This record gives sequence, C-alpha cells and structure tokens, in this order.
Amino acid sequence: MNGEWDDIEKALNFITEKLKIPYSNARRLLHRYICRGLCDWYQRKAHESGFASMIITEDQKRIMEEALTKFVIGRNLEEKIKRTHKYLCPGEPCSK
Repeated sequence: MNGEWDDIEKALNFITEKLKIPYSNARRLLHRYICRGLCDWYQRKAHESGFASMIITEDQKRIMEEALTKFVIGRNLEEKIKRTHKYLCPGEPCSK
C-alpha cells in the first residue's frame, strides 16, 4: 500500500480482522455506519439493496470507531468520517 487511501484500507483490514468478516462486508458495514443518506445513490438504491435497513451492533460500532480513530487521517472524528465516506460511497460527492 502506498496510495492516497491507505489509511482507510488499514481501517477496513482492521475491521475485517476484528469482526472476522469478508473485506466486502467490512466496506459495506463501515459505509453504513458513517452514511447520512445525503446522496442520490442513497435516495435511489439504499432501500432496495437492503443498505438502509442494515443493523449495526454495539460491538461493531465500537470496532468501527476504533478503526476510524486509529487509522484514518483527520483532525477529528468528523473529518475522518468525511474522508472515509468519500472513499466508500458510490454516490459521492456528498461529503461536503
């Protein structure tokens, strides 16, 4: 890894390892955790794809927040969330 988004990839790998889930599930789970539903994609596809109704457990929340805090670049959690959302969301730009 040596790219612009390595910090987020490290966070995703951490989530994958801690929750013992596939990488694709970690991406979807983290996106759901940080998503505020502001983009076109969410309005059009989130309900039909099951994304909007995903349930996140307290343990999953704790691990995702730990991953964001430990690995993602940003001065505070809000910046880290925006950066991560830019990387994960198929409907970007919506993290303004």
